[in-house]
Amino acid sequence: MQNNILWIFVVAVLGVCHCDDYYGENGGDIAASKEESRCDLPLEENARGWELVMGWFYDLTRDECRRVHFRNQDWDEKKNRFRSEFECRKTCKSRVPSYCFTTPKEHGRKTSYPMLTYNASLGVCKSISAPNDNRHTNVFRSEKDCNKICRDPDLGQCGPSADKNCSSREKARFRFNMETRRCEKVDCGPFPSEQKCYELCGKYVQVKCKLPRITSQICESQETRYWYNETSKKCEKMNGCSDDTNNFRTPQECWKTCSNESESRCLKKPVKGSFSLGLPRYYYDLNQNRCVKTTRLALWRSTRDKNIFKTQGDCEKACKA
Repeated sequence: MQNNILWIFVVAVLGVCHCDDYYGENGGDIAASKEESRCDLPLEENARGWELVMGWFYDLTRDECRRVHFRNQDWDEKKNRFRSEFECRKTCKSRVPSYCFTTPKEHGRKTSYPMLTYNASLGVCKSISAPNDNRHTNVFRSEKDCNKICRDPDLGQCGPSADKNCSSREKARFRFNMETRRCEKVDCGPFPSEQKCYELCGKYVQVKCKLPRITSQICESQETRYWYNETSKKCEKMNGCSDDTNNFRTPQECWKTCSNESESRCLKKPVKGSFSLGLPRYYYDLNQNRCVKTTRLALWRSTRDKNIFKTQGDCEKACKA
């Protein structure tokens, strides 16, 4: 209070006030804050119009810019809608330099040196051959610089430098381990549950077989997706989004990625035998994702762990996604 009175007195005496300088320093922050606040808004799904205009919106639950189709070309700067992915990232992921999302050209010449570049899809800094290290082209000489400038800011809560909420010690906390690509229980972490951890960080898990059943909370269009239930050792059907990254588009992709013949009878060749005795049996056909009827049996073989079932219900319960 005394400092403010003294400042007013000095201004009154000298007639000097650098008010524009003061506004310039803080006004820019205020403008940026207002600009970024649009990123917290939900996807505008009930807008008027009949057009299908491709654009981008920032999904806070996934911490990424997603491509969608809008019903009009109302590019209001107060709304969570952008003409390009670059504009969306620049506004909503301003903590990450835009060049971190570029793909530099590799050089096979002898003058090239082992460098590193940030791969945003994988969330890792990877080796690259380049003639020099120019960070503005997403090329770094050291992994430390690459991680500090691009990886850690982009990973956000999924990264090693994530903010931790330690105010409540009563509930178990979780964090995402980039080394193991798993969500782990810790004393103090940024996520209240394993589910919440995988909802945000599951996109960085390359093999999706051990993820819980999760889908995006916001869908432009829903479709049937598939996920691998590690408990039942089976691929199961679910409703999801067309751009989901935590599950599979087809049952074939799910089964082939997460299981094999030694783990599941469903992927073995059917034991049909050479004789037809008129007794119906069923086997699972992965290509069709359905149980097929047959009357050809191999009576001398044990079928307990084979791809053959007494009833269609048994077959579908064990195998059909």
